Amino acid sequence: MAALSVVICNKNARIIFARQFFNITRMDLEEYIVQFSRGVDSCKEITHFESNKVRYIFIPIDSLYLILITTKNSNIIEDTEILKLIYRLIQDLCGAINSESIITNAFEIMLGIDDIVSLGYRNSVNLGQIKQYLQMESIEEKEFKRKKREQEMAVQKALAEKGREFDRQRREKRFNNDAISSSSFIEDEKTSTEKENTKENKELVIGKKKNERKDDKEEEEDEDKDEKQKEEKEVIREKKKSKGGLKLTKRKNFG
Repeated sequence: MAALSVVICNKNARIIFARQFFNITRMDLEEYIVQFSRGVDSCKEITHFESNKVRYIFIPIDSLYLILITTKNSNIIEDTEILKLIYRLIQDLCGAINSESIITNAFEIMLGIDDIVSLGYRNSVNLGQIKQYLQMESIEEKEFKRKKREQEMAVQKALAEKGREFDRQRREKRFNNDAISSSSFIEDEKTSTEKENTKENKELVIGKKKNERKDDKEEEEDEDKDEKQKEEKEVIREKKKSKGGLKLTKRKNFG
């Protein structure tokens, strides 16, 4: 057996980065790191120690530890060379090694470690070759990136289209509400005008009827007046006739 896992953790046994070369459960890995945090304080001059199950080879980096977990019967010299090469790779990728820079470059660190170790054993590569491998782009990777960009552009286009459709529907709704309000105002104004016209027409009809009644009354009064005048004239004629008869009678008597 050989290397099992590469781990970067802090002094509180919090794992920041881990790459396993064999199937190791999260619980087992956390247990290994807890055991490491308990035994590392006893290491003053050496950079490796063993537990009941595994061997730890480590490099302290300020408040962090770079750890290579191996089996107890692994070649410690080869394992130390693996750990040193991984440390140089992390330095090259991150510059200042801290939690933030490791998290930022975690994907490149993982790919570089996979080039160094395969199935727990070191590959015959150096740092220059690893950097070259990391910079190389395969045809499949280019095609994948192209499809990913197209998908992102399609999603952005769909979102923009939905946004424009939403704005259009909102404008139409606002326009319809304004049109309904204007229509209601026109209907109210029309109804009010019709009511006013109806009222005026009623007033005109009532006034006309009053004038007609007045005219009829005046005509009746004129007719009554004419009748009275006729009667008075008849009375005067009768009186004149009566006076004329009396005068003739008197003349006859005198004769």
